[in-house]
Amino acid sequence: MLLKKPALQSVAANEAQPENSAFPPAQNVDSNSNLPSSIAVEEQPTNVSLVAAVAEPAPVGPIPSTPRDPIIVPRTGKISSGTMRPPQGRRLIIHAGATIMLLVIVIGTLVAVVPTGNSQAQVGLLGIFHPQMAEKVSSRQNNVLISAQAATATAVMHDGYEYNGAGGSYSWAGVNKDYSLGDGESTLDITNVGTTTTGQVSDADFVNPFTPGQCTYWADYRYHQLTGYEVTWSGNADEWAAGAAAAGWYVSSVPHVPSIMVLQPGVQGAAYGTGHVGVVESYDAAAGTVYTSNWNIVAPGVLTYKTYYLGSGVQFVWHP
Repeated sequence: MLLKKPALQSVAANEAQPENSAFPPAQNVDSNSNLPSSIAVEEQPTNVSLVAAVAEPAPVGPIPSTPRDPIIVPRTGKISSGTMRPPQGRRLIIHAGATIMLLVIVIGTLVAVVPTGNSQAQVGLLGIFHPQMAEKVSSRQNNVLISAQAATATAVMHDGYEYNGAGGSYSWAGVNKDYSLGDGESTLDITNVGTTTTGQVSDADFVNPFTPGQCTYWADYRYHQLTGYEVTWSGNADEWAAGAAAAGWYVSSVPHVPSIMVLQPGVQGAAYGTGHVGVVESYDAAAGTVYTSNWNIVAPGVLTYKTYYLGSGVQFVWHP
């Protein structure tokens, strides 16, 4: 038979729990809940009392921990120095960082102490810290250099000018030394260093010490081409009459074909301060004019034919 659950269950559930219990308090079971409200027991005689055994609560207390075996660290036999060192990889990173920091400090110091006149060093250091500023400084220096080279070229190639009397053996930035001579030869094919002679010399032995492109260079080259004699003196164009006289050449105001015409500075368009020289190709006595070949009237190394008049400041020189 089915009997209702004894009321003792509720009493046992509502007994006071010990303080600090590790278990949650028991909850009352509602007889009207959906949980099963009856249990099956054997049918006993009606005169036998049913005794429900109530379980004793388990003792409450801290949960004992499970004992663990001790961990034994083996001894290496080495004595610690007491200083903690980073691993090998980190030490390399630390050293590299320290080196970079030192370089930054050194470069910063150099930037602070480099003199302002040392433009090359300034550009190099500015290129590290201020690339745009370095580019501007470099561009400004290039412009100054180009201007200086142009000024040098203008001075050196001033018509009739010879540096140190004969500038053929010198070189300047921005000054051309390669000019065509019109017969397949170049000024680079003729030596500019050697000893000139008073007698006739072959083309192979010809020495032209004057500046390529100048009127003096062409006068020496062309006169040797026509006569086999070379100029043995030096000096600017306006000094050639005196040089020729000292070398024993004829000097006259009356032209000879062929001869070298010498113009003093400013005469018939000759350059101021240095004069001009050309080679007489023909002479018109009736007209009192000479027809000449020249370099550096229009530009250095440019062959120009021009007619000049006889008169003051015009002289002619030739080998006897």
